[in-house]
Amino acid sequence: MIEAHSLEQWCDRFPELVSHSWTLVGKGPSADLWFRSVDGNYSIGINHVWSALPPGKRLTALHAFDIDVVEGLTEH
Repeated sequence: MIEAHSLEQWCDRFPELVSHSWTLVGKGPSADLWFRSVDGNYSIGINHVWSALPPGKRLTALHAFDIDVVEGLTEH
């Protein structure tokens, strides 16, 4: 089962992560640049960007605007 939290709940649950620098990753140029980077920054993906992740790349968090994003995650 996938856990879904509001941003406020997530920040409360992981307060040690809130003060770090984050990279916001969406589909398109931002994803391509991030996919090629080797830095270990914290990252938050938007919607379906998770489906394009290359092997070995992981997002710290995913923000889903639409329910079909969450439904797609349950299939993987």
